[in-house]
Amino acid sequence: MRRRWVVITALCTGLFFALGSPACAGDDFPKSELHLLEIKLKAHRWTLRPPVNRSVCQFVAVEGGFASYSYDDTPVFPPSAPELAEVRGLTRSTLAVVLAFRAGVLSGRIRIEPPAGRTLTKQDVELVVSEIFSDFETRPHPSVVGNLVSRIYHAYASNHLPEESDRLGFATVEAARAAGFRACPVCFVPRPKVSDFETERTLGESWSGEVRRMYPLVSIDDKTAHIDSVGRSVLRGWPVPLRGYEYEFRIVESGVPNAFACPAGHVFVTTGLLASMESEEELRGVLAHEICHVERRHGYRQYKRTQRSELIAAVFGVAVGVATDNGGLAVAAAAMTALASQAIMAGYSRSDEAEADTYALEALAVIDPSTTSRHAAYRGLLLKLQQFESVDGRAIVSSTGFRSHPSIESRISRATAFQPGFFASPQEFRGLDSDGDELVSISIESQAYADYQDVIPGDAVGSSVQQRHFRGAGRSADLTEPRLVRVHELTLFATVVGSPKIEGRVQISAIKVNCKGKVHVMDNREDTELFPSDDAGMSFVSDSESSPLVGELSSLECVVPGVVRWEKVVH
Repeated sequence: MRRRWVVITALCTGLFFALGSPACAGDDFPKSELHLLEIKLKAHRWTLRPPVNRSVCQFVAVEGGFASYSYDDTPVFPPSAPELAEVRGLTRSTLAVVLAFRAGVLSGRIRIEPPAGRTLTKQDVELVVSEIFSDFETRPHPSVVGNLVSRIYHAYASNHLPEESDRLGFATVEAARAAGFRACPVCFVPRPKVSDFETERTLGESWSGEVRRMYPLVSIDDKTAHIDSVGRSVLRGWPVPLRGYEYEFRIVESGVPNAFACPAGHVFVTTGLLASMESEEELRGVLAHEICHVERRHGYRQYKRTQRSELIAAVFGVAVGVATDNGGLAVAAAAMTALASQAIMAGYSRSDEAEADTYALEALAVIDPSTTSRHAAYRGLLLKLQQFESVDGRAIVSSTGFRSHPSIESRISRATAFQPGFFASPQEFRGLDSDGDELVSISIESQAYADYQDVIPGDAVGSSVQQRHFRGAGRSADLTEPRLVRVHELTLFATVVGSPKIEGRVQISAIKVNCKGKVHVMDNREDTELFPSDDAGMSFVSDSESSPLVGELSSLECVVPGVVRWEKVVH
């Protein structure tokens, strides 16, 4: 994201020099007045106003048009609820004023821009600031404005409100809906509260396009409607709050029983898999598994890991290098499409699959509290996949989609023994540096405990049973005979977010959590790397636990360069 801004800034700078440099924001807003406003803002704490829609950009009516303000694209801001903040600085650049703030231990920036054709004035900035902070020179107004003619409601902070005579104000979206108005699709664009959503959405479009290219869509209204209905029922019973993706559930033609989850909410099921379903609960299990891949951003994160490899970095370097010619954007798009195709073929990691199994079983439990029923349905589904993968006694060599997820035998054992569980609320901890700024956040929302016997492939010479079991090594000529081992496995599934202040790459190897006075050491067996402004899913495992964790986590420790203390976030 940062590189893209650098390229765009450079291009725009060249354009400005070619056409003649525009006036700076200071022409109509003297530096002395900007400084006085900065002093006023720094003197108090102000309440950030949550936007009525999810847009990171909002508009404010000013003299001669609409000024706008936009938050940095982060998963934290804009806020979803009123939040106290302190202003850290007010600076100006060409055509814009930037407001830096701090809310709790999180920092953010808001960019204020003028209407088209002129620069910002002091009055413009003060009007915008009064919209950013609900208690700064308050101007009473409705949150939502209905158009009495079209019966469409708009966000007040939009640039296309109806004429004054056609307006009807509402305090909330719910009030507007109750009055029979419908949402403006421009004001209320569905947007999940996640970082780098534009990349994820583009990746989802490329990925789903590849699925459609490989398998023709099936247009049978009753079947399509049924799978959509079942998918919506799973979403309604999802065990934790959904991120806000717009889901579509489609059927593709293939005799191979399979399912695909693409980033941003595209879910496909093959006709071969549908034909093998003997109960609606089995179908719910499949869709819940795929929904987890979307909600936990497994595809997006897999793409980011792939993108960091030296080969992919070189490909993108070429694409960016030619981005100034007419075909540059096409080259970049082609590179992403190629990566999408590779991602489909690569499959998901063992930890991603274990997490998806956990969420699927918990989602089935919400719909049907019978533990035996949900385990039986999911286990039966996996047994069918195992049968199909053993045609003529040989496993089918493929790494795509649901049917060939790794270690079917292990997953069957876990499906019976799994005790999935979710904390009452996400257990969130922030790692702070010596200045009190957040460097890393770790949010744990689910766990899975399993006590079962597993078949472990034969060991390669010099490797341990645990290494073979958890790192998924394949067979070779130097393997000993397979063996049965007892597995006591507790896994915590976490989202780890790195701030822009992280220096270089950071390897997250393990965490220590305290639950009811007992410290549990949890190992990240993938030694996942975290980068600046990164969002990564991680699994932390212990094989020495005798039961799942019960209750809240009181503290967490993790070795991260620059972090001097960890604190729990209280919601």
